[in-house]
Amino acid sequence: MKISLLQKTFNASLSVFVKSNSLFNSLKFSNFFTKNKHKSLISNNFLKSINIKNHSKIKMVETEKKGKENKNEKDKNKFAVWEGILKNAEMGKVVTRFPPEPSGYLHIGHIKAVILNRHFADIYQGKMLIRFDDTNPEKESSEFADCIIEDLNTVGIKHDDLSYSTDFFELCEKHMTKLIEEGKCYCDNTPVDKTREERDKGIPSQCRDVSPEENMKIWLQMIDKNIASDSPIKKYCVRGKIDYKNKNKCLRDPVFYRFCEKPHHRLGDSYKLFPMYDFSTAILDHKTGVTHMLRTNEYADRIPMYRWVEEALGLGTMNIFEYSRMNLVFTVLSKRKLKWLVENQKVDGWDDPRLPTLRGILRRGVRIESIKNLILEIGPTTNSNLMQWDKLYSINRDIIDPTAKRLFGVNSKSPVLVEIENFDNSMANTIVDWHPKNKEIGQRTQIRSNKLFMEPEDAKDLVDDMKLTLYKWGNSRVTKLDRNENGEITKVYLKVTPEDLDFKKTKVAHWVSANEGDVSFF
Repeated sequence: MKISLLQKTFNASLSVFVKSNSLFNSLKFSNFFTKNKHKSLISNNFLKSINIKNHSKIKMVETEKKGKENKNEKDKNKFAVWEGILKNAEMGKVVTRFPPEPSGYLHIGHIKAVILNRHFADIYQGKMLIRFDDTNPEKESSEFADCIIEDLNTVGIKHDDLSYSTDFFELCEKHMTKLIEEGKCYCDNTPVDKTREERDKGIPSQCRDVSPEENMKIWLQMIDKNIASDSPIKKYCVRGKIDYKNKNKCLRDPVFYRFCEKPHHRLGDSYKLFPMYDFSTAILDHKTGVTHMLRTNEYADRIPMYRWVEEALGLGTMNIFEYSRMNLVFTVLSKRKLKWLVENQKVDGWDDPRLPTLRGILRRGVRIESIKNLILEIGPTTNSNLMQWDKLYSINRDIIDPTAKRLFGVNSKSPVLVEIENFDNSMANTIVDWHPKNKEIGQRTQIRSNKLFMEPEDAKDLVDDMKLTLYKWGNSRVTKLDRNENGEITKVYLKVTPEDLDFKKTKVAHWVSANEGDVSFF
């Protein structure tokens, strides 16, 4: 595969990126655009058509020079935002945790969460735990759990301990038994739809004032492993007796336990009663020694519920830090919606490059370092903002540019045919560097022939006897042009002029060999 690539040129869909904003601005505000020669940045030959070094009208703006001078200072202060963020953080004692639910593949929002947790743990020479929140068999599977571990390894995230919420089911049941005994929770068999309506309107459940003794009888039947599949007890759930009129609807007697008939991917049929995340997470955080819980501020309404569980069980007070959710333009980060796209075959799979999953992003050619650098650069900010993907791509370009091999490409489904009239075998092939600024990458054979492909955009302004520079080949002269009934150029005839070494103010065109076997179409 590698050998065949070295022997071919490619008709690929290429994009041109302006690496420096200051360079772009200097072009934008100079006289370079006044003649309408370059109307768009989309054209592949945009940067190649300008001789930056010799163009007298283009001057680097002061910000370019200033940016270089301040580069070290920027790098020095890049992570200053991390200092003093966590309250009560002591060196060597900080323990964070990443609690993924195995109900889908990790996307860039999850990667931000795990990187923040790992980075804070490293700053304080502490630990980061991974605990799968596997309490919903309806959505979860072993496939998702395995893929999450694989993705974390891909990112290079090391964890100090791995556990599952299901490892602590007996502990959670013990705590719930205590809460029911104290009258802080109650069993409720109100139909789901009616419960939703009552919570929405602030109406108490008919089961709310049932005595702790009666609730305990029901609870003991609920946790019985031998409960019959058709038992009426399975219509019950357990709710926290908090405040059914609270303005924060999350606190309106939330459900803490419910039945689920689907077999669990780890436990099989041994459990049918599962704790809700909002109940179990506080218990397990304190049990596993977590000192600092990080969560996105979109869940701010649920923090009072976490605090209620802590206080009701006498667990202590967790240090909670909220950071902003990762929001990207035109991007769906809901696992439920991403799963729908996959299951309904709207995409090719969880690694489809159109998806914001880690695997999808990597298939776009984005490096792991780029994702990490972006997230660390954003830092643990609490300010919500809608980001452009361009920021990630810009960071990625800076990483891959020094070692990325250069290939020729023509960005068109209907390229214009070019014929070199004075072509001879001595022009057939030449050796060129893979990278113009990195000789260590090596060299390749540039295939030349008497027939080339050129982009229609590059051909449309050509006239007879016009001087044209074939990129990385040399100058030529237009001898003839064929046009269709609409006046569009369909074929260009050239004569190469190797003796002409004046490349100032010439039109530059990208090209690829049109001979069969030399070009690949994408």
